[in-house]
Amino acid sequence: MENCRAFHIEYRQEPINIIEKDKLLFKHEYEYKCYEPILKIYKNTYFNSEGFIYQFFRPVIEPFSIKNKSHKKSNLDTIKNIFKCYLLKQGDLNDPCFFIHDVWFEGYFHWNLDALPRLYCFLQLQSTKYKLILPKYSQQFSYITESLALLGFNNNNCIYVDYSRVYYAKEIATCPPFTHTGNYHSEVIRSMTKQLKTNAGVSSQPANRLIYVSRKNAKKRKIINEEEISGILQRLGFEIIETDNLSYVEQIQLFNSVKWLVSIHGAGLSNMIFMNKGCHVLELRNKDDKTNNCYFSLASAVGLHYYYLENNTDNSNTNVGNLFIDPQKFEEVLQKYVVIT
Repeated sequence: MENCRAFHIEYRQEPINIIEKDKLLFKHEYEYKCYEPILKIYKNTYFNSEGFIYQFFRPVIEPFSIKNKSHKKSNLDTIKNIFKCYLLKQGDLNDPCFFIHDVWFEGYFHWNLDALPRLYCFLQLQSTKYKLILPKYSQQFSYITESLALLGFNNNNCIYVDYSRVYYAKEIATCPPFTHTGNYHSEVIRSMTKQLKTNAGVSSQPANRLIYVSRKNAKKRKIINEEEISGILQRLGFEIIETDNLSYVEQIQLFNSVKWLVSIHGAGLSNMIFMNKGCHVLELRNKDDKTNNCYFSLASAVGLHYYYLENNTDNSNTNVGNLFIDPQKFEEVLQKYVVIT
């Protein structure tokens, strides 16, 4: 049971530029109950490649072990998955194996901040005799294969399975999630990032670059007046980059040198984990959004100074909405904070 697991409280600093009217957007995030990593091992089970384990006709683990109503499965879903175990069995997993993925794992944010921390913890808790299970289609994502290589995983110690298929496993293990998505075990994130940077050959160096991560070629969550905003940024010494053009190691190297990171809410901000403690992040957010605080929480977890700017949007759903940035307010924030740091 989750309430029997050891835990600690993560404490977060409020945004540097917080104003009174916006305190309601963040105050519920200042403390978070974070579970400690544990290892679970199961014998003679059926493994659904979407991240379910079934034993004796019942599910013993689901992809989201930290309960969240939005991820709750219906009884019908459970029955369907049990039938999959017996009707869609693809083969046997004879080697001891483990998995870290769930139904969202392949996104850059979720891979770096949900899946990789579980892999890192597994490596601290267990020997390397286990092979890592991943869906075959994950091989198309270069950041997955590159980050795995940095942690010592390749075709020799990975098992790639067909997605939405079921396998019999003699012994399968997992490190269940220890936070909800968007929350972090700060010690795990910092230790994992340190190892990734070391293995990528990144050395300590002064962080002095000013970076703006553009999403102009993304299908959603773009800045409507980006040309105007880019002009302001370039005038103040910012470089305009698109992370899609960089390898995983190149992203580690780049963000290790960044003093100031500015971007709209999106996966590019995940790279703040590679920045050095004490540097700065400005997130361009939807106006009145008190739900999507994953990057505010992440900045605190890795010891960065967090700033925000609220903006009007063409869709209240942060996951799809495009932002219009008020150029005057934007430049005022940059002039007030970036110039003096």
